[in-house]
Amino acid sequence: MQLLRVWNGGGIQETETFYDLCDELGIMVWQDGFPANNQTSNWDHTVLLHQAAMNLFRMRRHPSLVILCGGNEFNPYAADNLASMAVMEELAEDLAPGVGFVRTTPDRGSAHIYTDMEPTCYRQFYKQIPFLGESGVHSFPCFKSLRQQISEEEFTRPLSDIFSEEFERKNPELRNHFCEFIPSRIPRMLSRASAITDINGISLEDLCEATQIASYEFYEIMIQSMRENYPVTGGLMPWVYRRPSVAVGIQLMDGLGDPIAPYYALKEAYKPLTVFVSLPYVTWAAGEDVPLTVRVVNGAGETGKRRITVRLYDPDFSEVFCDTREITLDGDYQTVCELPAFRLPESFREKFFFVEASLYEDGVLRARSFCWPKVLAAMDDPDFRAKRRDGMQPNLMFEKGPWLKRQIAEGPGTHLTASVDDCRREGCRLSFRLTVKNDGPVPAFPVRPDTVDDGTVCAMEDSFFFLRPGEERVLRGDVLLRDNAPEVPTLRLNAWNAPAIDLLLK
Repeated sequence: MQLLRVWNGGGIQETETFYDLCDELGIMVWQDGFPANNQTSNWDHTVLLHQAAMNLFRMRRHPSLVILCGGNEFNPYAADNLASMAVMEELAEDLAPGVGFVRTTPDRGSAHIYTDMEPTCYRQFYKQIPFLGESGVHSFPCFKSLRQQISEEEFTRPLSDIFSEEFERKNPELRNHFCEFIPSRIPRMLSRASAITDINGISLEDLCEATQIASYEFYEIMIQSMRENYPVTGGLMPWVYRRPSVAVGIQLMDGLGDPIAPYYALKEAYKPLTVFVSLPYVTWAAGEDVPLTVRVVNGAGETGKRRITVRLYDPDFSEVFCDTREITLDGDYQTVCELPAFRLPESFREKFFFVEASLYEDGVLRARSFCWPKVLAAMDDPDFRAKRRDGMQPNLMFEKGPWLKRQIAEGPGTHLTASVDDCRREGCRLSFRLTVKNDGPVPAFPVRPDTVDDGTVCAMEDSFFFLRPGEERVLRGDVLLRDNAPEVPTLRLNAWNAPAIDLLLK
């Protein structure tokens, strides 16, 4: 189901427009109360009653409102919080008796998980969770958004160590955009980014990209792991959809409304019909056998014949494994296919390899997933490997590689062609259709269409995606044009292993 949770602990009071749109689009709303992450013993409960009553009276007639929650991450059963909870619960009964009420989140089978481990750990260690109420990882916002918020001097300077005095001295504006500038969070974000690119002396633009691509991997595998665990796990709510300001933090959409990479990961992984290889790990040793368990999650209850194809690519994007199966969907939530395991050759050591799973209906691509596991020399040590897999270990720091972006960018290149048509402008919104084709000899990744101009916010049907040789995709896109946007914005199509293409949206 499609549901948004409005967090009141430090967020904003949503407007009538928000609830009207949720009503119109069929998006359900979970509405938090004010208590969050603290004790409420010194609260003025008359003020709490009046504020909560005004807001609930305003929103209670919206059919999208389905759950009221007392608050976030506080103990509603503690003596210090009982009075506040009595106010919230009685108010819900009086003003919105038809709306469900829960005292807090997490509670009663729900869990908030911020371990920041390798994403396949959800598959290993969280198979008994009825409901994943919150989980997510940090990343930078869009570079374009940050560029409009800080001085040119700061956004063009290579970054020094984030925890050094030099960083604080040279980057006071950027430092102010960190949502949680604490040692327990930032190193884990940087360690994930260090697998994407060399973060030593990295530019701000490259760090925005690296943290987002790493978050893409995390959200995609997390969601797949929880969906495949249905009906034990009945749902999940990734945190957080959008920040109210341009910030470094957990987010799918930044403070200017620009979708970042994990937004597209979530968009794909949440589709009613999905296909993926359920890998037990993303870090391997050469010589190991990788089990290829393919899962088709069929949340829409579709029926009929489909074709699934799984391909593995070596570090140079050459195809080294391909298996195609015809399956028949019978309306069940999940269909599982076991393919022959793939033995990792010695030539993969200290490199990434690639796994693609695609689902076709009458020759038309319906669903796809793509992931990039890695083979490390350190995993040759049986003790090290056993420790990595015995529990939820922290992410590794890749100071000397391998780095995903460098491997793809320095490998065999490919060539993209693209065109834009059906451009329509209505007020401050521009919509268009993008056709992109991979005319080269190897897959293109990550294919990312985005506007380059300040004052523009671009949302695509898909982005940061994988495109096979000879494959063509047609995507819809929308651009929000702010006051400082050019009359004719530029759409740039990027991939790490293909030259960029600039297209005018006119």
